[in-house]
Amino acid sequence: MSRKKPKREFSPNAHASIYLLALLYVGYQLFQLIKNAVNGGANAPSTLNLVLGIVVLGGGVILLAFLIWRMTHLPASDNVSSNSSGNASNNSSDTPSASGSDAQPADAQALTETVSGDFSQNTDTPDKS
Repeated sequence: MSRKKPKREFSPNAHASIYLLALLYVGYQLFQLIKNAVNGGANAPSTLNLVLGIVVLGGGVILLAFLIWRMTHLPASDNVSSNSSGNASNNSSDTPSASGSDAQPADAQALTETVSGDFSQNTDTPDKS
């Protein structure tokens, strides 16, 4: 019998770090392409290669920069619950929308309203005898 490993929790910071490394590499490749074109000589790319390289590598830099920005601006996902088998699952009805709204889920609002009541009137204490 094989046991499945539980899924790891989604971590935007880990994804942003990987995207940052890719951004640095693609940026370095773009820098080398432009440096060789400016210096000329035997390593100089043709005009077509230079234009295509700038478009492709520049587009990659822009895309990776956008992905890094998006990952760093995601809301924190504290609403991850685990089911009976131990696998982490994300209930989409409990997570706030990514539209920037600060609205709480209905369950959290009900819990907040229940807990924020006045407890000074509760004088029932169980006997510990």
